Parts: sequence; structure tokens; C-alpha cells
Amino acid sequence: MREFDDGRILIVGLGNPGAKYDGTRHNIGRDLVTDLAQVAGVALASSAFDGPSATAHLWGRAVVLLQPDTYMNRSGFSVVKAAQFYKIAPKNIIVAHDEIEIAPGTVRLQRGGGQA
Repeated sequence: MREFDDGRILIVGLGNPGAKYDGTRHNIGRDLVTDLAQVAGVALASSAFDGPSATAHLWGRAVVLLQPDTYMNRSGFSVVKAAQFYKIAPKNIIVAHDEIEIAPGTVRLQRGGGQA
């Protein structure tokens, strides 16, 4: 598991906007962030980060939850806005998204990433 610094953690749930993606595997990242907000007792609300966000306290830490309201290939702009605003280091960013190459119900944790 990655080692975070002492700052906030940003958890980003990727998906695509629009009703046709609701409840699909493609929006599993967004669903995770919705569930984390519920567990933390916070409401995701409109933000300046191109998608709903909330600040929560989870696992004894300050956590920013974010659901970019952009298509997945444009979500980086939303992440950068939130990370810069809260001064969150890249090593403290977790991105949750679907991956067609792993079986449903399976979770893979990976440090770093590539273009895909």
C-alpha cells in the first residue's frame, strides 16, 4: 500500500455524466465516492472543481471526495483544480475507476499509472 504524507487525501471517483451511465460498471468510481460520502455523513455538493465534492473525516484523516462531472478523458482538469486548491500532493491522490481487464468485484491497487 502506498505511503501518504500527513496532508489531506483526495479520493476521485471517475465515471461519465448522464443518466445513461447511472448504475453501470463504467461509473463504479463515482459510486464509491457516493458511498464514502454517505459513510462519512457528508453531502456531495457543487464545487469549483467541475463536479460535486465534499470534505470528510475518514480513517482519522481529512479527505476530499470528488466526482468530476466531465467525461473520463477530461477528468484530469477537475482533479488538478481540487488538488491545487487544497494543496494535495500527487502521492495523496487516489483515483477510483472501472477496469475492463479485471473481473467484476475485484479490486486492484496500483501506485502510479499510465495513459489508460
